[in-house]
Amino acid sequence: MIALIVIASLAALVGGLLLYAHSRPDYVTVARRIRIQASPQTIFPFLEDLRLFGAWSPFEQLDPAAQRRFSGSPRGTGAVYEWDGNDKLGSGRMEIIDTAPAKRVISELEFFRPFKADCLVEFSLTPVSGGTEVRWEMDGARPFFVKLVSVFLDLDAIQGREFDKGLAALKALVEGPVQPRDYWPVVRDVAPGSQRQAA
Repeated sequence: MIALIVIASLAALVGGLLLYAHSRPDYVTVARRIRIQASPQTIFPFLEDLRLFGAWSPFEQLDPAAQRRFSGSPRGTGAVYEWDGNDKLGSGRMEIIDTAPAKRVISELEFFRPFKADCLVEFSLTPVSGGTEVRWEMDGARPFFVKLVSVFLDLDAIQGREFDKGLAALKALVEGPVQPRDYWPVVRDVAPGSQRQAA
């Protein structure tokens, strides 16, 4: 009898947890900003050229040896970046879909692994006294797995910390004495079939 009560209680607890996770918001927005002592025109190339992302993006440090492929336009609208890395970095695809020179860059971001998700990413540049405010925002749907994880972890804080790290690295890069023209000296092609999850 006691065993049945325990099992029923656990089932109710798990069921309640799943229902609560299901009730979590279907969409999430994460945004962070920073002030950089440079003009929007100076910062913009680091955002519209996907080959420069590796110089400041915190996510690239998760697997420096990941396979990467760049296609489409060299920069700006139509530029495409695909990656396939370890379990921490996963695999995915990013394409710039809209730009306004020295104002904004909007990209579509697809994650294939470790889970599937689609997001919109926007970088916006606003002139301020002494420089530029750079805002990094990501909006996207949350799969049920992500909703469940968010019950236990503050994903906004976790993702936000990575955005803060990236913006700080961008600030250091832009304000530094040397600015790279092309971060990836050798571009590795994504292995055939590595993006099959997107099909």
